[in-house]
Amino acid sequence: LRLYPFVRRQNATDNAYYHQAQDDSMALIRRQPHLIPAEAWNYVSYSVPFGKIYYPPPHPFINEWHRHNPPPGTAYDPHPRGNHPSLVNRPDTVALLEHLHALAPWDHDISFFLIQKRFGEKPTAAQLMEVYGPELDYTTSPMITIAKASMANPAVYVEWMNKAAMQTPRIYYRLGDYFVTQGRTEEAAQAYTDGMARSPDPLELAAAARWMVNYLEDHHETEKATALADRAAEVYSQPGLEAKAALLERRKQYDDAFKIHQAIAERYGDPEEILPFLARMQQAAPNSKYRALLTEAIAGSRFEKIELQKLSGAPTVGVVPSTENDEMRKAGLRQTDIIVGVQGYRTPTATRYTIVRELGDPQLTLIIWRDHAYRELKAAPPNRRFGVDFLDYRAAK
Repeated sequence: LRLYPFVRRQNATDNAYYHQAQDDSMALIRRQPHLIPAEAWNYVSYSVPFGKIYYPPPHPFINEWHRHNPPPGTAYDPHPRGNHPSLVNRPDTVALLEHLHALAPWDHDISFFLIQKRFGEKPTAAQLMEVYGPELDYTTSPMITIAKASMANPAVYVEWMNKAAMQTPRIYYRLGDYFVTQGRTEEAAQAYTDGMARSPDPLELAAAARWMVNYLEDHHETEKATALADRAAEVYSQPGLEAKAALLERRKQYDDAFKIHQAIAERYGDPEEILPFLARMQQAAPNSKYRALLTEAIAGSRFEKIELQKLSGAPTVGVVPSTENDEMRKAGLRQTDIIVGVQGYRTPTATRYTIVRELGDPQLTLIIWRDHAYRELKAAPPNRRFGVDFLDYRAAK
């Protein structure tokens, strides 16, 4: 318990407790500096989230109580020492770090500081391999760092990510995400499959499940898709539940999908989570109970009403069409228009637009910003859809 003042400093949530812990920590440092771990010493100089930093007087700087950093002939405890000016802010820092690297070539922290000081913030893959070389057979993080530095060369990126995944299987999920963005579907499926087989983390599995469930369903492996969706839903995280709900919706089992979305809304205390599903149901299951449920849900939500005559000043948020087509031109809507409201509700995001457009009459009543003025526009596109994507608009600051 000799070092307990440092524990109290970590636990502090108000200034009085924090100041007392700092005073006690510094008193201990002055009495027995040789017993204080470097990282504990550092925390005396770190800020706190609830107030201003407090330096107890007298306050030696973290690099003033020793002549050598680290002790001569050693590479001892490099991680906290990377914040010490006596190590990293001296004329011969690179030479000193190279000496420490020679003493402990497997030490990741020394390698990290050496790379920063020798090569700056954006080292090349070759420079990284030069320094990290001795630990590249077993340490995951430098493999990922080298992969990121090789993004311009997809084959090299994949090679290093595969090496990292062999050490840390959850990296397979990151590799799968990468393949998805590159349109490399079969490789993405294999990476996710490897991750699900080898990584024990159920949250990682749940996060990747939706894409993989769709892949299995696309390839008519319905039993596997069901099993994976059930496995993800059992985690009871939002991504896992959404994977199950999406599969049920795809199979037109709308009532069961609705129950899953209700569970998500209850689990995360977000009643609006269910609204996009209810909005999609207006297209998938028209004239069903879901229209009444959508109207009821929006009435009890935080959706803001909007009135044309009360608007002034240019909008800061809204929705804009991604392109222009004949259906838009027929309605008199332009690609340059900013949609700020539909069916009497504000539309600060594209998601909000897709929800509230389903309300009221089949005809859409839009409030748009055009030519430095707000105006109302009525349109009756088929199924309330113009056939283009809508994007979030944010005014430039």
